[in-house]
Parts: sequence; C-alpha cells; structure tokens
Amino acid sequence: LFWSMVMLVIFMMMGALLMGNLVQGYLEDSDVDSVDKEWVWMHYGTAYNAFYTFFEITLSGSWPAKVRPLLLKVSQGLFVFFALYITIIVFAVIRVIGAIFLRDTLDAAQNDAEHLVAERLKKK
Repeated sequence: LFWSMVMLVIFMMMGALLMGNLVQGYLEDSDVDSVDKEWVWMHYGTAYNAFYTFFEITLSGSWPAKVRPLLLKVSQGLFVFFALYITIIVFAVIRVIGAIFLRDTLDAAQNDAEHLVAERLKKK
C-alpha cells in the first residue's frame, strides 16, 4: 500500500508542477477574462492548488470537470498531456494497483482456507 501511494503522489506532483508551469503564460496575459483567469488560478495557479486538482483528477473521477474548462479556456493543446495522464495514470496504474491488492487478498484467503483444512485434519 505504501509504495503505491508514494508512486501516485510522485505522479500527481509531477503532473501538477508541469501543468502549473504550462498555465503561467495564460495567467499573466492581461487580455484574458478575469473570471476565467480566477478559475484557472484556483485549480492550477499554485503548486498546492494544482496538486489538489491532480489529486481529485486521479482519485475521485472528477477529471472531466477539471480538464474540460482548462482545454476550453487555456489551450486545446493540453489535450495531449491530459489524454496521456488519464490513460496511463488514472486508468492503467490505478487498475494495476487494484489488481495487485486483489491478488494479495485472494492469496491470503486461499492460505486461510488451506490453514483451516489443515487444522480440521489435525483434530481428526
């Protein structure tokens, strides 16, 4: 469990830092609507905000609500980054971690069943 959480935190932090850097030009643009700029700032403007947004994207399944406005307001070119991140991290890595935990749980259950059978045979 620990190694998987460390790995996910590293991936989320890398994504957050990269996205924070990518939106800085948008945030510094004086021609941008202040409401749009505030939304981007609240979700990606600081390292903490970006990390929390990536935490939500990765673990809560709310990525459409966090990604679509960014694609529409900042740049559609960010689609490549988010398509790779969501496909690789959100779908693949999370499912692999879940499969490993499931395998470990089934192995433990199998060992418990074998132990129970061995105990019953000893009693006879």
